[in-house]
Amino acid sequence: MSQSINSISSLKSLSKPFATPQALELGGDKQGGSFQDMLLSSLNHVATADRNAQAAVESSLAGEDITQVEVFSAIKKADMSMRMLLQVRNKTLEAFNEIKQLRM
Repeated sequence: MSQSINSISSLKSLSKPFATPQALELGGDKQGGSFQDMLLSSLNHVATADRNAQAAVESSLAGEDITQVEVFSAIKKADMSMRMLLQVRNKTLEAFNEIKQLRM
């Protein structure tokens, strides 16, 4: 029993802050922010990708100078961002439910 309690102390590395998506995009590997900050940043990134896709579709329908490849690329990028965010949500809820079921 004490063996499993001692192994919990080895999880201190998980309490380190995560690199933010902006830092990763900029090529930096700075550690900063919390999981909440990373999640909010990801939400903002998904919202931005969705707005860009909507703008590309509207530009295409308005007859502006934008190719169908650019429109499809913007839509696909927004779709992949949303799918990734949903997977993060699913894994987070799964982990929460596992923790909730632990017996003390």
